[in-house]
Amino acid sequence: MLRLLTYASLAISIAALSACGGGSTTDDAPPNQEAATTAALSWLDLVDAGEYDESWITAADLFKSTISEKDWNVAASNARQPLGRLVTRKLQSATYQTEPQGETAGEYVVTKFGTAFENFDSKFEIVTARLESDKAWRVSGYFIR
Repeated sequence: MLRLLTYASLAISIAALSACGGGSTTDDAPPNQEAATTAALSWLDLVDAGEYDESWITAADLFKSTISEKDWNVAASNARQPLGRLVTRKLQSATYQTEPQGETAGEYVVTKFGTAFENFDSKFEIVTARLESDKAWRVSGYFIR
């Protein structure tokens, strides 16, 4: 497992994993689940490009309350640079949830991607998107393993 290298980034991975339990599944997901997955992919594009500042700025309030922009830059850089450039990313699952374990009730979509990088053939990325008060889907958690 690739470990994010700061305690703050560990909190983000925990937030992403805690969002994986409980709630509804994709079988009863609302039509806007696609919007959440699109938001997750757009956010990953920023991370892939090394635009860590911008990925933090566009993340959900929950994400920003868990890790500072400076700490996110360090954690993301330390976690992603050894992987090399993105080769492929394929959506494995997307799960809609309203009450994820350990999180505030709300609307979440947890996406799991099978991802290959230049230096690592097989990784999973788990990206949790949350529907914010302005009705925009934003990333609230990210984990690589």
